[in-house]
Amino acid sequence: MLSKSSLGKHVWLLAILFFALFIRLWGINHGFPFIFHPDEPAVIRSAMGIRFDPNPGHFDWPHLQFYLNYGVFFLFIKFRGLLQFLGLQTKISPLFPILWRDPLVFYAISRVFSAVLGAVTAIPVFLTVSNLFNRRAAIIAAAVFALLPFHVHTSHYALVDVPMVFWVAWALYFTSRVYVTGRFWDYALAGLFVGLATATKYNGGLFAVMVPLAYVLRVVEKRESITNPSGLSFLISSAAFAGLGFALGTPYAFLDYKTFLRADSPLGALWQFKNVGSVDFVTRLAQLVRNLLVKLPDDFGYAPIIAYFAALILLVKNKSPKLWLLFLPSLFVLVYVSGFAKTRSHYYMGIYPFVAAVGGYFADYVYSKLQNVPIWQFLRVVLLTLLLTIPLALSVKDSLILSRKDTRVLLYEWLSKNITVLDYVIYDSDDVAPVLEKFSGNTQHKGLSRFPPEGSQGYIILSDSTKTYDFTNRKIVLELLPNFRPGPRILVYELTDRPKVPNERK
Repeated sequence: MLSKSSLGKHVWLLAILFFALFIRLWGINHGFPFIFHPDEPAVIRSAMGIRFDPNPGHFDWPHLQFYLNYGVFFLFIKFRGLLQFLGLQTKISPLFPILWRDPLVFYAISRVFSAVLGAVTAIPVFLTVSNLFNRRAAIIAAAVFALLPFHVHTSHYALVDVPMVFWVAWALYFTSRVYVTGRFWDYALAGLFVGLATATKYNGGLFAVMVPLAYVLRVVEKRESITNPSGLSFLISSAAFAGLGFALGTPYAFLDYKTFLRADSPLGALWQFKNVGSVDFVTRLAQLVRNLLVKLPDDFGYAPIIAYFAALILLVKNKSPKLWLLFLPSLFVLVYVSGFAKTRSHYYMGIYPFVAAVGGYFADYVYSKLQNVPIWQFLRVVLLTLLLTIPLALSVKDSLILSRKDTRVLLYEWLSKNITVLDYVIYDSDDVAPVLEKFSGNTQHKGLSRFPPEGSQGYIILSDSTKTYDFTNRKIVLELLPNFRPGPRILVYELTDRPKVPNERK
């Protein structure tokens, strides 16, 4: 148990962790009873399938998160069985009906698991910055990480990206210890966590570069021989532990290596590398610049990424080895991922602990430079406000939106009250397909090229914002707008005359 003095010492970190968890759990049931993200079912079904076969049978993603989810599911099933054995189901079910609603409850559990991992990732970020710099910088870095908008958003889903960042952050912490102490177990644990990150998502393997980097920076600063037998043996051991971590998380990469090495379908890991594609050097630079100016600022909440590059200028001036340890791996991943044909936001998530750590360092650096300025207290408030307010506002906005009913859930509720078995349904997008599966008794058709016989009753449901139709002769019976709620804009018309030819929006 924490003593009062220990609790007081960590009160800011505990407050950050509490808020990080709160903002990630707020809206965690978004979309229920439907699952609209296409990747969530793949994670949950793979995890549940481990009950029957420990080999998921596909390697488009590595398997660690499947096994961890299965472990959590197993404990939940035992707990639920105990409640039933004690005769408590009738009392608890009215209060928490989702507990007996399969498979929806497993999506909820996995989302909560992801949110918890996302929130506590602030701990290794704090430890890293505390180890490299000081406690004040560490607290700020933890706060920055807790509020990164895209990380908060992704923590609401049962996916592999947030867990991968969790392992990368721990790998970064032990890598920082490699630089500071050079002890064997720091090398070993840094490698192990890199392996676990890779066993969660293959992108995690890119961060293996930081362990040898820490070794080089350490021997240069200590003026030791880079071929020191002890140091090299530690480095080799780190690589071995990385392999062990990957093997523990994805053992069937070795036991079923023929499937693992396939590149002709999503069953194989090599397909994943092939699927992201690659671009030439000029296009890579163009994508890097575009992502730095547009995509990443929005994902980070603007201020943290600005602080990151402001600190990069300080690095050129100060040449701090500690900053090199944070910058070189993250810049390497930035440049490498920008060479993919597909550069989605979640491909960059592994650099989040690095950006947050640099943000904490930069804020502390400015603090120390302004400490003797007469209006120091005011400037301190301004600095923290600039660094944290925009990420906070964007994260709160996103969680608020997710906490409100999806437009497709509202469509489902409306159809449940208004549709009859005789109604014909025409829709233009797969966005609403999960909802219409609940009305399988109705005749349905995707696309507006074919209409039912004249005089048929029913509805036309439009959710594809890339097309426009002339429905001026039809009565609109429902319009659902995504104003501070998730989901597409949905228009529902009564089925009457045939529409005019749709026009693609430029």
